[in-house]
Amino acid sequence: MALPETQLQKKNRLKAKAEAKVAKKEDGPTKKPNTLRAGTNTVTKLVEQKKAQLVVIAHDVDPIEVNNSIIVFYDILHFFKIRAISKS
Repeated sequence: MALPETQLQKKNRLKAKAEAKVAKKEDGPTKKPNTLRAGTNTVTKLVEQKKAQLVVIAHDVDPIEVNNSIIVFYDILHFFKIRAISKS
């Protein structure tokens, strides 16, 4: 997984797009690199927005002992049919 885009990388990407536009080249949207997100609330939000493609859950997480949000999280994953990997 790639690290989030730095300010310099974003500036260079947008500058290249602007130069291409001035040169009358094809003007399509620039694609941001894939990033890694962590946290139950963040991942749940991405799953609900159908932006998550893969969710990885640690093998040593006990949903009952952690909190109820993990149980709800599993249900959301199954509802939206997102691939989930749990290493056992």
